[in-house]
Amino acid sequence: MKDEKHVPFIAISRETTEKNKTGDQAIEVPGLAQRIAPCQDACPIRQNIPVIMDLIRQGELQQAWEILVDKNPLPLSTSMVCQGFCQQACNRKEFDEFVAFNKIERFLSKMALKQTWWSRPLAEPEASEEKKVAVIGGGPAGLSCTYQLARRGYSVVIFEALRIGGLMKTAIPKDRLPKNILACEIIENILMLPGIDVERCCVNRKKFKEIRKDFDAVFVAVGCHQPKKLGISNENSIGIFYGLDFLEKVNLGKNPNLGKRVVIIGDGNTAIDCALCLAKIPDKRVFVFCEKSRDEIPDFLQKGIEAAEKQRALFFFSMKIQKIDSKNQKIRKVKFWKLGRDGNSGEFKVYIDIDNLIIAIGEEPDTSFVDKDFASEIAGIFFGGNPNNVASAIASGNQGAEKIIAYLEQKEQPNFQEKQDKEIVEFKDLNMAYFEEIPRNKKISDEETAIKEAKRCFSCGTCPGIDNCGVCKMYCPDFCIFEEKKERKLDDHCKGCGICAQECPRGVIKMELKERRG
Repeated sequence: MKDEKHVPFIAISRETTEKNKTGDQAIEVPGLAQRIAPCQDACPIRQNIPVIMDLIRQGELQQAWEILVDKNPLPLSTSMVCQGFCQQACNRKEFDEFVAFNKIERFLSKMALKQTWWSRPLAEPEASEEKKVAVIGGGPAGLSCTYQLARRGYSVVIFEALRIGGLMKTAIPKDRLPKNILACEIIENILMLPGIDVERCCVNRKKFKEIRKDFDAVFVAVGCHQPKKLGISNENSIGIFYGLDFLEKVNLGKNPNLGKRVVIIGDGNTAIDCALCLAKIPDKRVFVFCEKSRDEIPDFLQKGIEAAEKQRALFFFSMKIQKIDSKNQKIRKVKFWKLGRDGNSGEFKVYIDIDNLIIAIGEEPDTSFVDKDFASEIAGIFFGGNPNNVASAIASGNQGAEKIIAYLEQKEQPNFQEKQDKEIVEFKDLNMAYFEEIPRNKKISDEETAIKEAKRCFSCGTCPGIDNCGVCKMYCPDFCIFEEKKERKLDDHCKGCGICAQECPRGVIKMELKERRG
């Protein structure tokens, strides 16, 4: 008789394992990391660039512009003079080339003006509508503060001594920022909002006391019009100009009477803009002496230096002025030291005969009209402005508006440092297996090229949703990831294996300790 084969006992369940909540075994679970993209962190205005790019990818250009203009009422003008902080910090730069957000911003803003997209007012203020705010200074900081206050229903009066637009109007050459574009954005995006008035006047001590009496809050953003001086002898000689004064004359169509040989001292925006203006004049010999070495000068300024050099301007780096020689109170010669690596003066000296000297080593605000005998925020006086760049000035105005609103509505003052303490998504946090090299679009001229460039964005730290990505759901061994009302959620079966966090292309998922019940 052949050996009989016996079938071993097998336990068979007639039910699914759905009732077995295997998630109870997990020590860690995947959560959405509270991270911020490096481009957004680097942007002084803190634009939510990944969200803007995602909307552009979907063809929602007007909605993308509305998010853009929510924090910046002058996006086109800013894009023309911005230093490209976001592009310098872009993670994609480590993979192939940065994403050209600056050009996308410019394209969106031009389309907004052409299509007459309007900035939408926000919620009405909780405080009385009779609350009035004075903004002293119509530059980028004052304008952005006015914009945010007016959108929330407050009445605002701008007090401006010179021209609305501030240093954007008077200090930046029209080649870099056409004044008709600036004027159009100021009118369409800001001054067209209800509740804004402009008063042309120079605010002195007497006027400031009146303003303090008549307004519930005051924002002081007078701009940095007062030039810093060298602090050496003969600085008051005939033939010496200061950078902003010179640029203002040029922008107003006035012709400063300069000789053939002009020396410029400085290594910032103002100095390089002066060099660009002068180098275009055929009979001018332009010499620029910079205290920084060439390697210390940021990339965004290097382009301006290269453009001036093509126009035959001569740049000298690591040089510090030692002496100004004058005759009959008119400048005739300057003397420079060559700085060593330690920043101290070396042996090498430069003497140069000149007709004119332009000093552009920085500027500072003149707030001498403000009484110093009060605690400013208690008295409802707030200060803003930033001389470093337009974007930082606009950010300062936004913060000023938030402080004023909190003050008028009797709320706790905002803590801006807490908002900036989020963890930044680094290149190592991304999964490059899901991306391919795509060359940057050199020109963003239409919707097609804008969408194409937006698709290059990694969307660092931002989940595009399971329908648009779905990597986490695809790799989940327990099928416990799902989407509900466009939010990524887990069911009770997640064991915390961490595969989704490892595979996430954009650094969105981070393993965290699970909260224990009971």
